Amino acid sequence: MLEGEITMQGKLAPSSREMSMTWISDVLSALKLPPKVVAGIAIPSGVLVLARDSWLAQFGLDAFMFFARPYVSLVFIVASSILLVESLVYARNCASAKLKHRRSLAKLNERADALDPAELIVLREFFIQGQSTVKLPMDQPVVAGLIQKGIIQQVGQLGERTGGGMTFPFRIRDEVVHKITPEMLGLPANPTDQDRKRIVSERPQYMMSIQRHDELFHSRW
Repeated sequence: MLEGEITMQGKLAPSSREMSMTWISDVLSALKLPPKVVAGIAIPSGVLVLARDSWLAQFGLDAFMFFARPYVSLVFIVASSILLVESLVYARNCASAKLKHRRSLAKLNERADALDPAELIVLREFFIQGQSTVKLPMDQPVVAGLIQKGIIQQVGQLGERTGGGMTFPFRIRDEVVHKITPEMLGLPANPTDQDRKRIVSERPQYMMSIQRHDELFHSRW
């Protein structure tokens, strides 16, 4: 059958070159070659296709390209097309990931601005204890709420059963740690004796139990 011949169904039959391109594309897709390998195919084939005849002659490739140029050109086109598609998909995924992260961060900051008094009191523990990592009972509703909102995150798998509940080490998420300030938590810069008594009296009872547990079992003699 000649190239471009009309079939009995009245459709234009694919030419041998179109069939070759389809075959090469199907092979590359079936192999699922990584971008580096595809680039390793596209660059050499592109050099062969675009190089001057005099340059090809210097390397003894002029005779080879005289017969193989259509097929090398097809390989170059297909490989370059795959690289282009992969690049567009990668760029789209990166842009989508950045947008998703930006939206997630905005929601996280909104939740940090809308913390209720009980949650703020729990977050005071990081300043009261003067540590970036604090043991908190994750089975307490307020602590569980801070975890669910993404304000704090667990940083260790080793828990401990105390009178205040099952405790694990937690820290404030890096994305919102700059928003959690003493002023936000109602901690004065220069507290008076009355301020100290108020702050101690407002501490959750389970935190007092955890503190007594640590003093009993983890204090240095």
